[in-house]
Amino acid sequence: ARRYRNPVYQRLALWDKTLGQIQKTRYVSPGGEQMLFELGGYACVWFDPEVPHQTDISALSWHFPSVHEVYARVSWNPGDLLTGIRGQQVIVHAGGRTVLKGNAFSDTAEVHTEPFVASESGDTAVLRCDYETDNLVVVLHRHGRCLVQRRSSEDWTWTCQGSPDFGPDWLSWENGVVLTVVQGTVKDWRPGAFREEIVVGNGLLVLEDPAPATESILSIQPSNRGQIVVEVRIEKH
Repeated sequence: ARRYRNPVYQRLALWDKTLGQIQKTRYVSPGGEQMLFELGGYACVWFDPEVPHQTDISALSWHFPSVHEVYARVSWNPGDLLTGIRGQQVIVHAGGRTVLKGNAFSDTAEVHTEPFVASESGDTAVLRCDYETDNLVVVLHRHGRCLVQRRSSEDWTWTCQGSPDFGPDWLSWENGVVLTVVQGTVKDWRPGAFREEIVVGNGLLVLEDPAPATESILSIQPSNRGQIVVEVRIEKH
């Protein structure tokens, strides 16, 4: 907010009531010390008392070019669909948890167009990023449906939270969230197989988590035309 003087950034910064304070986490070092950190520097950068924080809550998609991120959401209601692209990574959040998270392309892929909001009509938002030969398009329909469309000849592997039921081409959570592979073929499903490593200090210090959470891994093989299309929707109970 201080740099761009944007009320949206100011509003988001004010969401975090702990900025500038000492943060206590459950993570511990190999020697048993509790992980503490502070965000005073970020508080200084993010906050400017002269920038207004009242924004139009009807705004449901954003582009942050300085960090190569785009986001779109169905509404401000808890549990609704939210999606974003950050560099090569795409994420879909539904029903209060992450149901799709992973890099759509390798870190060495040549970027042609950084992530951007391709269109915003109110009912539908389209997020997109383009590479030399491949692309990623995320279409968020605000009646409760998200389509992730990836074009590449490579398999795609991502993770999801929770303990969904698994079918030949779908995942289903207990809260009505359903993920369906519309194009492509499920190649591998490994429930609870991923545990995120907590690393700080510029990658030099690995922390231990006394209450580690696991995520499941899903791998998709693209169609003969190099397409993977995944649909996420929230069904009413």
